[in-house]
Amino acid sequence: MRAELTLIVMIEGPSWAVQCLEYDLAGQGDTVAEALKDFADTFDAERMMHNIWGAPKAPECYWNTLRDKLCEECEKSTKTLGG
Repeated sequence: MRAELTLIVMIEGPSWAVQCLEYDLAGQGDTVAEALKDFADTFDAERMMHNIWGAPKAPECYWNTLRDKLCEECEKSTKTLGG
């Protein structure tokens, strides 16, 4: 089964972290690529061991982070367009 996932990539100290919004799963690594690979491995392992399709979504703070970033980008675009 194929699923589209929303991932937030963020730097946490010296490491990178990836947080999935649809499922409360994450990955970490020294680079973005390593963090994405760690997330993919975690996602695959969870999918094999459990029925994650009913798993809880990420905490609201991560959804808020995405919303805030999107709002910030919209404001920048509006200013660029002369708004």
